[in-house]
Order: sequence, then C-alpha cells, then structure tokens
Amino acid sequence: MEPRRSFLDTTDAVAELVSRVRPDVLAGPGLGAWDMRGLIGHTSRAMSTVITYLKMPATTVTCPDPRAYYVWIADSENQDDKIAQRGVEAGTALGDDIPGAFAGLARQVRGVLDKIPMNVDPVVSTLAGGMLLSHYLPTRTFELIVHGYDIARAADIEFAPHPEVVAETVALAARIGVALGHGPALVPVLTGRGSWNESSVFSRAVIPGDTA
Repeated sequence: MEPRRSFLDTTDAVAELVSRVRPDVLAGPGLGAWDMRGLIGHTSRAMSTVITYLKMPATTVTCPDPRAYYVWIADSENQDDKIAQRGVEAGTALGDDIPGAFAGLARQVRGVLDKIPMNVDPVVSTLAGGMLLSHYLPTRTFELIVHGYDIARAADIEFAPHPEVVAETVALAARIGVALGHGPALVPVLTGRGSWNESSVFSRAVIPGDTA
C-alpha cells in the first residue's frame, strides 16, 4: 500500500480504537512505565511528529529507509527515559477529552499531508537524520500498529487495522531484526518453531518507542 495511504488509514483505525477506551482505564496499566493515558499519548506522537517534521525540511538524505531509522534508534544510548517522559507529556497534553484530541490530531495530519502533491516527496529532518517523507511515514505507521495493539491488549478491546498494513509492519519488524543480527531467533518464531521471549534484546529492538 502507498505509504501515505497506509499511514492515514492507520491513523483513522487507531483513532477509532482510542474512542472505545473506557475512561475508567486511563489511569490503569498501559505499557511498561506508561499508564493508559501515557501509552495513548506516546502513540499520538506518531502523528504529531509528522506535523512537526514537515516544518523542518532537510537538504540531504542521511537516513535511507525505515529499517535504517530503527537500527539507528537501537544503536542510540539513553533513549528509554526520554521516550517514557515524552509519552507522559503527550498524554497530559491530550487533556480531558483524549478521544477527541487524538481524532483531532488524525484530522490535522491528514490536512497537512493533503496539501503535499502525491508526486512530491520532501526530505524532512528526523532524529536519525534527513529522510524522505515516503520513508519516514512507514515508521509512523509501524508505531501506530504496534502501539494500537498495545492499547487494545491493555484495554481488552478489539483492534482490526488493515491486514495489508499489518503485513507491512511485520515485514519491517523482520527487516529490522535481521539487520540487528536476530534473524536466527526470528525465523523459528515466525515459522512456529520457537517461542517469543518478550524480555529479549530482539523484542526491545524491533518494537522500540517513538524517539522524536
């Protein structure tokens, strides 16, 4: 699926998911150090960073693709605490009407992207360096899918994003894992010959948090 379509389809799917999260679970467990509000706030950054980065053009591409973006993140130090704090701050910024604020971000990012012709692919500044928008957006879709499932699991509700986008997410996770040297562990898991160890280095490497 074309990167913009994948991203915008997924922003709508996650906004609909967030609209079904009960208010009484917002202070309950989300993921790791985040409560549900923090997890949703972190997830919202998959949209707000696109809006921010489109205001920060770059002149050269230094990060060539989504896989390289996450490899750079995995190789960076002292990111976990910053990621956690930004998620908490984003959750607070969503205010009292979390579903409304999340849906508002989805509409805002759609409006921003709609102003860019489909034949234009700007280079944006990201934490990992200059990236083509068409290469940065898949990292945001990845975040939305991964954390959409986190939200659904923590809230005990269903999440059904587009199957093609889920397949793209799994494929990107596999490419990241292989690039980080975890192919021998990943192949058995995906073919039913091994078990997933959520505390493994591979788990953290292919399901990182948003870092910008």
